[in-house]
Amino acid sequence: MIGGFSRVKGAKTGVRSLLLGVYEQDGTLRYAGHVAPHLTPSRGAAFSKRAQTLFQAQPVFYNAPQPERDREFHWLAPDIVAEVSFLEWTPNGEIRHPVFHALREDKPARAVTEEKVVDDPQVGQAGSTRERPGPRGTVFVGDIRISNPQRVMDQASGRSKLDIVRYYDAIAEWALPYLNARPLALVRAPDGIAGELFFQKHSERARIPGVEELPASLYQGHKPLLVAIRQTHWSGSLR
Repeated sequence: MIGGFSRVKGAKTGVRSLLLGVYEQDGTLRYAGHVAPHLTPSRGAAFSKRAQTLFQAQPVFYNAPQPERDREFHWLAPDIVAEVSFLEWTPNGEIRHPVFHALREDKPARAVTEEKVVDDPQVGQAGSTRERPGPRGTVFVGDIRISNPQRVMDQASGRSKLDIVRYYDAIAEWALPYLNARPLALVRAPDGIAGELFFQKHSERARIPGVEELPASLYQGHKPLLVAIRQTHWSGSLR
């Protein structure tokens, strides 16, 4: 259930995050965290129009989040429902690593209560059963540490870095044999696929776990090329 939203302080339009809540057994509303909505322009306009009819001065949550210096909160009456997946509940009752999916028109806000976290049976060993929370907001998938797992890499689909890691983890058994001992050219997208892209054929300053350098003599006059040596090396930290 959406009990408000935040935007950059001083901005007149836009939504930085949705403020989510769930109903307790006694009927009170508990703040349960926030999520970036990633709405299309048309859906964003529809949300803003609907939100204008729900504005109120005070938060609906009994444990409303504290004001922040760089963003401001706009409180809404509890009427709009969002579908969100997440890794787990934190000890203080908030969702960890949420991913926004859609606004729900078929579910009344009053029906939103705390749900039990379950593993997706279709994911199996390549997905949620291999995930565990790490320090400082990171997530481990197998033995690979993912920082900033909620960072959206594709604005069109809303896919996050963690979604991409889950995909590669699922296909690794079939893909890695074809990468073994082959020169690599990596496509880097530090700001998502809509941002600047560049190829990386050399290790530069940072070493990549599971990737080593070929002898410089194979490509004289240039920096050593990268190569994946063994599947068992694919571990470490993905930033």
